[in-house]
Amino acid sequence: MGRGALNLYSLVVPRPDGISRAKIIPLLNGIQMAGVKGKSGGARKGAGRKKKEPVKIEGIETTDPKRFLLGVMNNQSLDARLRIDAAKALLPYLYQRKSETGKKEEQQESAKKATLGRFAAFPPPSLKIVEND
Repeated sequence: MGRGALNLYSLVVPRPDGISRAKIIPLLNGIQMAGVKGKSGGARKGAGRKKKEPVKIEGIETTDPKRFLLGVMNNQSLDARLRIDAAKALLPYLYQRKSETGKKEEQQESAKKATLGRFAAFPPPSLKIVEND
C-alpha cells in the first residue's frame, strides 16, 4: 500500500506520523464490537419459518409413486392445493413434453419429411444384362 492509501488502522485510530503499527495493534485489541460477548450472532430461538404438521393420508397403500399420486389426486377429502401438487408431480409420468425428443431427432425427422416430396431422390437405374448376337 502506498503512503496515502486508506487502511484499517488509518480509519479506526488516527495515527500521527512516527508511531509504528506495532504500537497501535495492542491498542486495537481492547476494542470490541457492539453486542454482548458470546451472545451476538447465530441462530435465535423462535426465528425462521414455523414447521408445518405432516399431512396424513389414509386409504392409499402402495409403493408405486404413480399409483400413490393418482390416489392423492383423486381423493376428494384432501385439500385442493395438495391434490393440485400431486397432479403436477404426476404429469411427467403420464404425458411427455414435446421438447423432450431432442433437437437432433427433430432435425432427422424433418429431413426425412423433406426428402419424400418434390425433392425425393430418383431410384437408381435398373441394370440388365444385354447379350449381343
